[in-house]
Amino acid sequence: MKQNVIWIVTIGSSDVQLKTDKFWHPWCSEIEHEFRGCHFEPVKVWQRSWGNKIQEFEEATYRLPARVLGLLYNVLPDQVSKHLTFPLLRVFAQQLKEQEKVTPTTIIVLLTNQEQFFSQEDKDKDFCPYWQDTVLLKQALLDCFFEQEFSGISCEWIILSPEDEQAGLDHWDAVLQIVTEQLQKKMKDAGIELKLGDKVYVSHQAGTPAISSAVQFACLAEFEKQFQPEEKQTKQTVNFLVANEYGSLAKPIKSSEYLKGIRKQEAKTLLARHDYSGVEALVRDYLKDDENTRTLLNAAIQWNFAEFKNFVEKLDKHQAYKEIVRKHTMENWWWTAYEAAYLALVRLRQGNTVEAVFHSFRAVEGLLRNYVDEYYLAKPVQKDLRKYIHSKDGSLIKRSNGKNFQAFGKDLYWFIKQEKFTPKNQKMCKHITIFGEQVFDRRNELFHQLKGLYQLEKLPIEIKLEELKEIVYRFWEIDSNSERDWMNRIIGCLNFISNQNYEFLDFEHEENSCKEASLMVKVHRELKKSLANL
Repeated sequence: MKQNVIWIVTIGSSDVQLKTDKFWHPWCSEIEHEFRGCHFEPVKVWQRSWGNKIQEFEEATYRLPARVLGLLYNVLPDQVSKHLTFPLLRVFAQQLKEQEKVTPTTIIVLLTNQEQFFSQEDKDKDFCPYWQDTVLLKQALLDCFFEQEFSGISCEWIILSPEDEQAGLDHWDAVLQIVTEQLQKKMKDAGIELKLGDKVYVSHQAGTPAISSAVQFACLAEFEKQFQPEEKQTKQTVNFLVANEYGSLAKPIKSSEYLKGIRKQEAKTLLARHDYSGVEALVRDYLKDDENTRTLLNAAIQWNFAEFKNFVEKLDKHQAYKEIVRKHTMENWWWTAYEAAYLALVRLRQGNTVEAVFHSFRAVEGLLRNYVDEYYLAKPVQKDLRKYIHSKDGSLIKRSNGKNFQAFGKDLYWFIKQEKFTPKNQKMCKHITIFGEQVFDRRNELFHQLKGLYQLEKLPIEIKLEELKEIVYRFWEIDSNSERDWMNRIIGCLNFISNQNYEFLDFEHEENSCKEASLMVKVHRELKKSLANL
């Protein structure tokens, strides 16, 4: 079966130009009644080829608005045809014939027509995009380029016109929809069905940025049904032809490179939102030989699930992280609390207020229990006594009223208050005191009565992110609308219990920090570097 080779090309004002301007004035008199009072003159442009020793050249061409040049050719085809030049199209044709060794079986040309979109008043201005429309260049392109360079090859034409009076051909979303629909329709009407081994070449540089982008994405979506790296495809379907306007040779870029670039940018966006599962799904096919990035992503996914032990186990599988994991976890009994606190910050910035409260509270309450486990529950005790706090020798520790301290709930706070509060550290006790004597009870209201923060504060569901944050701040008894004050409260509680002096880290300041409480901060930073180098 014959191989299909489709060339899809957009046309802009610079794609058809004049070799000379010396005939402009006599020609102009034939069409100036169409100018609506505007004045047009050819603009001289130098076409140069840099760094191409085989075909170095320098020549002057003359550019007119596409609609004006189309008018001119359609009125005076015989006189004008010999003076037309096609700088970019010439380069693309050469690339297809000489380097790619292919001849298109079908050429699909995209032109623009915004005549119905712009008002009569708009069209009276020579800078109106109406004058850049390429629809009137169709005959000149067919007669003077395509029939000469690709004689006998079917040329299909797509005229892009705005479908909405509010969205022109510079509107990204609207243009993407138009291009996608028109391209699908043209392929169907022309009876073109691609099969394995067929080729599609796309020249999308001309036209508005919205058109260029739309053609790029529409071709990838339409012709690369499986967004996979090149090594997983039997043959690459789509190649993009790009060239410098000033005459350098075109360079084919395979669709896998475009896809990789697109996915890389999408992955960066997801990474900024801490969507590590989303990042992994986008780039996993490009990580075959990148054990480092795979390790970081797999670990980060576990961290995002609050599975902190699995998080470090994933990191520990890579030789490069064994030592840092050992130091961070084996030497620091309190390390999971700082991971939970950092996860709370991430959830707050994502607008997930309930999880922000849950993880921040869990960080402090969990660390209180870890403190007891580390210093007071070293020896096994009888099963019925395990719910109480014991000293190292196994004896029960009593409260001032003679009752036993329970090893869970609010008794953990009362215990550390009895054990660690002194006249000298009253200032340091502030945050943990507020936690134990005010925040703890609000936590019970939230979790035990299963009330969401919206119900707790009696606020409408649709509120802004900053208003959501305020709810969390109030929950933690923070009077100011300050994320930093909230972080200071949590880190103050953790530092008091663990005897550390960490600052609560965020990504804006991480590079200036020499002491990082959360291992995830380092992992995230390494992921940013890895994606940048992907």
